[in-house]
Amino acid sequence: MISEMKVRCPNEWRSRNTANSAGIVLGRRLIELPISRGSGKAIHKGFSADVCVTPPSWGGLISYDGNKNDPNRGLAPLNAAPAGSKETTSGGKGGKGRKRKAEALEETCAWTGSVDDIQKHEERCGFVNVICPNSCCLPSTKWQPEACYVMMQRRFEEAHLSVCPRRKLPCEHCHKNIEFEEMRRHVQLCPAKPMKCEKCNEVMRSGQIPSHLSTTCPKVAVKCPVLGCPEVHPREKLNEHMTDSMVQHAQITADRMKIVEDRMKEQLQKIEHLTRENHGMRQQINQHDGKINQHDATHLALARAIGVAIGERISEDM
Repeated sequence: MISEMKVRCPNEWRSRNTANSAGIVLGRRLIELPISRGSGKAIHKGFSADVCVTPPSWGGLISYDGNKNDPNRGLAPLNAAPAGSKETTSGGKGGKGRKRKAEALEETCAWTGSVDDIQKHEERCGFVNVICPNSCCLPSTKWQPEACYVMMQRRFEEAHLSVCPRRKLPCEHCHKNIEFEEMRRHVQLCPAKPMKCEKCNEVMRSGQIPSHLSTTCPKVAVKCPVLGCPEVHPREKLNEHMTDSMVQHAQITADRMKIVEDRMKEQLQKIEHLTRENHGMRQQINQHDGKINQHDATHLALARAIGVAIGERISEDM
């Protein structure tokens, strides 16, 4: 029966002969990209990132890279070349004209089993493509404006997670889990980061610095709290100043009280003057009110007299 037929896993990784490039099959898709060596980072068109793992025979990390002439750009192996590869140098000063030729290399899954079992095997096969669970992305470039999710064979996933730029690591200061690619920025702004006070050199959390400077730092210059005293001293010497200047502070306080007393007397005099003016104005208002009432009464009497005269004249005419 077909279900009992013995089959082998179709998943593989392979490279093929090509100048200055090597192929990576993620599952069954071949990608051809430049190989980088030397410093441990593949730098191409302005960016690099060590975020995945090469097949075991290459023994190292691979970097995401861009190749505007390759529609399948995305990965470039680092460090050692594939086993059995050859490197030749021709012409040029200082190593110019260097070329590399990668010989064919193939790795396949060694699993064999029945057709019924192949689906279960696919769920754990190390040669099957998986997406990074951290959803890390390739860097965007002018040739690749939208980054895609990192994909690798399952057998490389654990090693990738150890260098994934989106892996979570605890901050050494606040112990919160922070993504690796954000760690440097976080550490610069972390409120739990130890910081030395620029005034007294005391070490404390950076988030405590503003409060420390405004309330407790002994080296910060503060103004004497006695109203009218112009002295400014470091906070640590303020008590000494208060003790040594008690007589001066008493004199300053007495002088200010005298000034306040004089101002109060001046204000009382102004209040008395205004009270007298107010009383005089009220008398004038009362006088004017009396005159107005007299005029109203006169007008009313005249109106009545005119009405009576008009009535009598009408009666005579009739």
